[in-house]
Amino acid sequence: MARLTIEAEHARNTATDEMLARLESGDILYFPTNPIPVPDDDRAFLLQQKQSTAFHKNISYRPLQDHLKGVDQKDGEALARAHEIMRNYSRNAIGFMSRFLSPYARDWKIDFASFRPIEEEGRSVSLRSRNDLIHVDNFPSRPSHGDRLLRIFTNINPERPRIWVTSDSFEPLAWQYAAKAGLPRPET
Repeated sequence: MARLTIEAEHARNTATDEMLARLESGDILYFPTNPIPVPDDDRAFLLQQKQSTAFHKNISYRPLQDHLKGVDQKDGEALARAHEIMRNYSRNAIGFMSRFLSPYARDWKIDFASFRPIEEEGRSVSLRSRNDLIHVDNFPSRPSHGDRLLRIFTNINPERPRIWVTSDSFEPLAWQYAAKAGLPRPET
């Protein structure tokens, strides 16, 4: 899995055939300049929420239902502001991806946007809830049924870089862990 850097001038156009081929092969498309606008006041509001009791570990926005989860319903002001920010981010992300990855847009299924205000490092969580361990990009409560997932990650912290840990694609990982579990490798 390699990283292909897409500079700002190329992000304004539709992805090239090379970019699409690299994405299809499992590579990561990296945009050093965020092509999805996040206004400074929205960014500041979200960054302030990481210590708030009104915000949970994971805030999710479901655009098809216009529904926000993970913000305390009792804090109406924070709820309304977070809902507006997540709605706008989701719309902007979908708009950007519709332009940049236009060959996919007619067939994709839009899923939700999420915001994680609590730093992963130092959190005390169960093994199942940790994001720093290898996991298949799927959820027991929402299986993909063979669909492929495309994820967009945006770091909103202007002072701290966000390093996403990646690994091999599923097949090499499956063989690696199957062997450790004592499963035989099929004969070719």
